[in-house]
Amino acid sequence: IDREGARPKLGSVNKQQWRLAVLRSGEGADRRALWIDYDSGGGHGHMDGMNIGYFSKGLDLVPDFGYPPVGYGGWTAPRATWYMKTASHATVVVDGKNQTKAQGKTTLWADGDGFRAIRVSSPEMIGGETYERTVATIDFDAQDSYIVDCFRVNGGSDHAKFFGSSFGTITTNGLNLSDAPDFGDDTQMRSFKTDAKAAPGWSVDWKIDDKYGYVADNRDIHVKYTDHTENAEASICEAWVDTGIYGEASEWIPRVMIRRKGDAGLESTFVSVIEPYEGASKIAKIRKVPLDSGSGLALEITRADGTTDVVLINDGKYPMEIAARALTANGEVIFTHFDADKAVQIHGANSASIKVGDIEQKDDDGNKSIQWKRSE
Repeated sequence: IDREGARPKLGSVNKQQWRLAVLRSGEGADRRALWIDYDSGGGHGHMDGMNIGYFSKGLDLVPDFGYPPVGYGGWTAPRATWYMKTASHATVVVDGKNQTKAQGKTTLWADGDGFRAIRVSSPEMIGGETYERTVATIDFDAQDSYIVDCFRVNGGSDHAKFFGSSFGTITTNGLNLSDAPDFGDDTQMRSFKTDAKAAPGWSVDWKIDDKYGYVADNRDIHVKYTDHTENAEASICEAWVDTGIYGEASEWIPRVMIRRKGDAGLESTFVSVIEPYEGASKIAKIRKVPLDSGSGLALEITRADGTTDVVLINDGKYPMEIAARALTANGEVIFTHFDADKAVQIHGANSASIKVGDIEQKDDDGNKSIQWKRSE
């Protein structure tokens, strides 16, 4: 302890044999951690492949429901099986069914200065062609980060992505909601309100209730979820959660569902940005940017301080180009931070080359990673 200090020094880690990864940043009270679980089923396991969670501000801001509450009628009662269902987790449900038992694999990993990312895949979980999630954490500063989440699904005809935060109240922006049927299948969700033609860019903001008093009183902690999924319906609802011991107490907490329906072999790309913040958001605007060549996802995130981030997530067809930014990238996940029109930071994961204006960075050592920061 004298030599190493009283607190363990933990960095990002990917336990591939356990199918669990944690992307960490910050120090002391500002520590943050995004985790992703990429297997489903097994002994004492849930059907929760690709489920994510996030710790920040001293709180579990994207919590899992945990151990099945068997005090409401036993192991096979709806409220116990609810905790094990795919729909109770922050992942995608295909055709209203639980995932099958399967193990995912890591196809991308990056742990850089201010930028961290992982891509995991397991089409076997849904018996489809694609079931792949890419998540990246990007630091604003020493105190705060945001998450870019891209979930690609190909298979079935009904894709429903779920997301929720902790106890608290929500406000919506950009949605025209009306009463809608529940999801069903004993999923223990109620009070659905849906916008059947949600325009990309809508958001839901959680005002967190620190129910158990983990942090100081009167802290104004939020989680903002902004969605840019095309041709989808958006719903808010309430999910049941056990808060007692052996069936003594429970509550209903806010939740979000993004859903796409179509013919067999439906292809969906769910796109979102998740920002925990305190007091005021550090994001002024989020928009999708059209690509001048290549295919995939391009997001432009304008920060409250006037600087801009551009995040590219490639679907495997190279290269990607945004002419207005003089940006060309031959890689899978690319992050560039701009101050005005000048690039000040570049990261690339599974990337061979990135060119921004007169700055060109290449993967010279073969590790598929590019990292550059302006020295001035």
